[in-house]
Amino acid sequence: MDKEKASYEIFNKIRDEKSRFFDKEENSDKYFDLIKEYMLSEANYDLSLYRDNYLKGRLYHRVRSKKYGNFQAYYITLQQNPREVLALKNILTIHTTEFFRNKSVFR
Repeated sequence: MDKEKASYEIFNKIRDEKSRFFDKEENSDKYFDLIKEYMLSEANYDLSLYRDNYLKGRLYHRVRSKKYGNFQAYYITLQQNPREVLALKNILTIHTTEFFRNKSVFR
């Protein structure tokens, strides 16, 4: 099997797995929306500023990597674990820095 065909098969496998994940009731928009509402009310972090596809992808990877199982379980975890709220916020935020931190060095 050549590299291109192997890559294509891996891509399809991942896409199919992700599709099956989102087909389940416990990963429905109901729980997705609850997570967004919770983050706004408890962390003052408005997830509606993100595109839903991006946000669902980031949540999918967080849920899978930490073995929470689904959005419903992750929502419960957020309610019970303030550290996870902070972890999610850190995962989603883009950390920027000034390129020239010490401007006097470059003058």
